[in-house]
Amino acid sequence: MVKPKAEPIFEEPEFDERAYLEGEKERAKTMIVTFVIGAFLGLFAGYIYVLGYGYLDILLIFVFIIFIKQILKSLGLTLPKRTWHWVLVGGEFLLTVIIFWTIFINPPITTVSSPAISAFQYENASGSWVTPSQSSNIYYLPTPGAYSLRANVSFNSQISNVSVTAVTSGLQITSQHYDSSTRSDYFNVSALSSATAYQINISVLVNNQTHSNLITIEAAS
Repeated sequence: MVKPKAEPIFEEPEFDERAYLEGEKERAKTMIVTFVIGAFLGLFAGYIYVLGYGYLDILLIFVFIIFIKQILKSLGLTLPKRTWHWVLVGGEFLLTVIIFWTIFINPPITTVSSPAISAFQYENASGSWVTPSQSSNIYYLPTPGAYSLRANVSFNSQISNVSVTAVTSGLQITSQHYDSSTRSDYFNVSALSSATAYQINISVLVNNQTHSNLITIEAAS
């Protein structure tokens, strides 16, 4: 009886430690460069957004996502060979862009939103602060005359200065001061005539940027 030929035993290839370390080194270099590119892109996209070109920053990020492979290749980096490596690189790039974009458009680097003006009140004869009735963005004070007024001025960054000016001619603003501990701005207005709308401008200085808010008041007949 003829014995079957013995099949060759599978031999596991010898582990090349040097090649493995070189591959890991190149992959780490690719990840670092991807992070740096994403950080710069996020900051630049945030700058474009602050300038008011919100659609351009989205377009710029989209273009970089499409051409990130060509960009890395042009820098002489070793490109990932496995799909999950590309997922890792792409995820790192997109996450880095979003993080640095968010950092740039928020305080203390940038102030995009405006300070909030709320809790507008007047001081009555007994010394209590009262919230006037409001309709169509007009605050109605009970009677003609002079008033002490206050408004809450708040923001998620430090407020440098608050100033109040009269927009309507004939109205005078006096004794204006901002109390940072209570975030309230106090000021007096001269005698108001009945059934006349007066506009007051509250300017808030934050991070060298001035934000203006208009308040309209009117004294009832």
